[in-house]
Amino acid sequence: MKARYLSKIAAIMPGDSESKFDAELAQYKQELQSAAACLRAGVAASAAVSLEQNSRAASVLRVVQDIAITTGAPYAWGLQSLARAFDALLEARKRRRVLLSGIKASMALVAALPLFGVAMGYLVGFDPLRVLLRGYGVLLLFAAACLMLVGVLWLRRMTAQVARLESLAGYESELVALAMCGGFAAAQAKKLVADAICSNNAEWLNTDELAADGSVDSVLAKMRYAGAGFNTALQEVALEARRKQLEKLETAAEKLGTKALLPLACCVLPAFILTGVIPLVVAMLQGVGD
Repeated sequence: MKARYLSKIAAIMPGDSESKFDAELAQYKQELQSAAACLRAGVAASAAVSLEQNSRAASVLRVVQDIAITTGAPYAWGLQSLARAFDALLEARKRRRVLLSGIKASMALVAALPLFGVAMGYLVGFDPLRVLLRGYGVLLLFAAACLMLVGVLWLRRMTAQVARLESLAGYESELVALAMCGGFAAAQAKKLVADAICSNNAEWLNTDELAADGSVDSVLAKMRYAGAGFNTALQEVALEARRKQLEKLETAAEKLGTKALLPLACCVLPAFILTGVIPLVVAMLQGVGD
């Protein structure tokens, strides 16, 4: 029955749209919680988790499935822990949007400067477009458009670097705890988790956390000498990793606010001069000549 149920839970959603992805991930989190509750009650859930093959979230679920099948660990616990990890990821994504919203608004405002320059020319009684659409003015307009394109691509690349910080921080330690619940020793559990992450190409997980000098190994060493429960300790490692992820995200967003000044100064400001200042000066000189 367990194998049949595992086969039902095998594909995940997300779209590329931020809001759509978050909504689908939140729905998936609820489905995981519901499936875990059904398994605890001894019921084979009739409603399987809706997944889409080859997605990032599906690959993580397949890691959980592989560990549960190999070790015989409580699959319901694995589903519940994955739901918690997705909830933390949703919070991190929400925090990232808040941190970047002010930066993006400032970028959009500054990027509109070339248009403001043209409008300013009309407000003072001149016609900058007459200059821009004739003769060498077309070259100014083309150069400004190229500069704006470079500036936009530059800024998008910077914001994408912040987005790449996204991961299921600390979930590797919970996977090790899941494997150990199935009776595997610490070394065996780490190897199993690392193999499952690699074989399923789980982008949101990092095998570096399982290295000999990683946080997981240090906690297991302490638990071995202290004789304390590894489960709670490894979950605390996951919580600490998620806290550090938020700190790293905030630091990256703060640095982005400073770095964004470079493309604005190198691309947007020259574009403003080309479309707003030079045509206005030329139109004024033409007006004086007339």
